[in-house]
Amino acid sequence: MEPDSAAASRAPLLPIVLAFIATALWCYSFAKAGLTSITHDEASTYFHHLNSGFFNCLYYPDCWKSANNHLLNTLLWQQTIQWLGPTELGMRLPNLLAHLLFLVSSASIVLRFTPRLLPGIAAFAVLNFNPYLLDFFALARGYGLCAGFVMAALALWMGYWQHRKLSRLAWCCTALTAAILSNFVALNVFLAVAGATFLLTLKGERRFFLRSTALLGGTALLLALMLHRPIGFLRQGGEFQYGTNSLWESLESLVKNGLYGHLYIGDLTLPLLAGLTYAAVLGAAGFALTRFRKSKNTGRDSFFAGLCLAFILSIAGMIAQHYLLGSVYLVNRTAVPLAVLLSAVLAVGLLYVSGSRRRWSVTVVSALILFALSWNLLRAANVRYFREWWYDENTKTVMLYMNDVGAARQETVGLGVGWLFYPSAEFYRVTLGLQHVSQISNDPNISPEAGYDYYYIEDSNREVLSEMYEQEKYFPWGRVLMRKKEMAE
Repeated sequence: MEPDSAAASRAPLLPIVLAFIATALWCYSFAKAGLTSITHDEASTYFHHLNSGFFNCLYYPDCWKSANNHLLNTLLWQQTIQWLGPTELGMRLPNLLAHLLFLVSSASIVLRFTPRLLPGIAAFAVLNFNPYLLDFFALARGYGLCAGFVMAALALWMGYWQHRKLSRLAWCCTALTAAILSNFVALNVFLAVAGATFLLTLKGERRFFLRSTALLGGTALLLALMLHRPIGFLRQGGEFQYGTNSLWESLESLVKNGLYGHLYIGDLTLPLLAGLTYAAVLGAAGFALTRFRKSKNTGRDSFFAGLCLAFILSIAGMIAQHYLLGSVYLVNRTAVPLAVLLSAVLAVGLLYVSGSRRRWSVTVVSALILFALSWNLLRAANVRYFREWWYDENTKTVMLYMNDVGAARQETVGLGVGWLFYPSAEFYRVTLGLQHVSQISNDPNISPEAGYDYYYIEDSNREVLSEMYEQEKYFPWGRVLMRKKEMAE
């Protein structure tokens, strides 16, 4: 596993290349955060939690009428909009900063494992070139914050295994606590990391095992005291039922979303890639745990075994919750913390073999991985929409257009919207001070009798309005702005 002299001589180049890639990725997130329309859930969170107090939300049910209140994210954007105003960047700055944390933490893991250029870049790509995950660093939601803190926790956990210092584990627990406050789903990752640490330290010195277990147990107790009421409120409201009853669908979604809708070889794409991914995970887990059992427990051996075991335990935890508590399996955005854990297993697996004697085979595999991930990212990258909230791509454009129409007519125009578009439309009317658009009504029913001058709806609802309205503008993804027929051009 030790680098040879030739590889060591190339070591200074890898940090430079990773810094360049990281800068480009962060600039992409920054551009997407600034240029992409505010989405349904972001706007809903703004209206519902603009004045929510962080500590009050630990005890009172009013904060938990929906799971949209990602607690730490809410606290942070409440601060950043005071500096930048209720703008896209003002709302999304906390997650942009979390992206920096994610990039630095993932780079630190790569650089501790290998000085080799191509395997190092490929492993960094495995951790960072997921276009679905990149979406969340440009959104005012807790998922990007959660991902950033989970990656930071993994980097600190690696330091714990390498240096056998409890201070590293304490900081790891702190980062995981921040991840959980960003998104309660990260509890799954904390329990998996705690379980893996407990099992792997059983093999070591007893005092170290007891002190590590006490630290993890104390963190778990603190989390239980803070979160038992909020989680209870959300469970009573059925807010944890966003998911699936199929374990394979949950695992498959971790691969599917990274493709961003691109099926490169048709219907075979997803089953083939999911099969290869989890075959690699099983192979890595078998190798890592066997080596840990037979080795002298070096830091890298312990960390790799811990990662694999943590991912296995996270899946086992979902299964147990499903059958014992009736919970659904995590899927799509609720599975973001697991996607981070999965990418870490795959990346560290590649890094682990990068020092083997079969250098050419590792180089070839690294080149193929890097090419595939780069191609997929370039195809998916955009500053127009988010995969989970694609329908809000043009909401800001529509609201500005409607205000211009009202200004030209020197009157206030009435706009009705489908329920999907209501929060974002009203957000822009309020925050941009659009004086020529009347207040948006949150009416779940689309009806020509409502009397609006214009309607912004999904194309599937066009027939409801066809007798009294005609098309004004058509947008991608099947969204249409309708105008009352008797209105003058």
